Amino acid sequence: METLVNISKIILFLSISVLSVFLINYFSKIVTSMSNLEKSVNELKNKVEPLVDKLTSVSDKSEKILDDISKKSLMLQDAFVSVRQISIDLLEFEKTIKSSIEKPVSMILNTIIGLIAGLKIFNKNKND
Repeated sequence: METLVNISKIILFLSISVLSVFLINYFSKIVTSMSNLEKSVNELKNKVEPLVDKLTSVSDKSEKILDDISKKSLMLQDAFVSVRQISIDLLEFEKTIKSSIEKPVSMILNTIIGLIAGLKIFNKNKND
């Protein structure tokens, strides 16, 4: 029986040894894979950093362009408002001139028409 226990112990130790060798080999492969993954990530990082810098630059330039467009749009809007106000002022000026000239001209025309009518009547009565 003792022999059987010793044989069992030997088999157990051999099994543990074989298992240890396989585990060492497996962990070695995992470490190698992790190292390769780390290298790949570093290479990717080195390639992506310039791209991110360029995208940041493009974004900044786009923001400046949009700000300039916004400023130009506001200036154009102000110009349209100014033109509209000038048009309104011109129309009011025209109305003011018409109203200030219309009454005196109308009175003068009525006076001239009345004088002409009076002269015609006077001339007609004189000739009769």
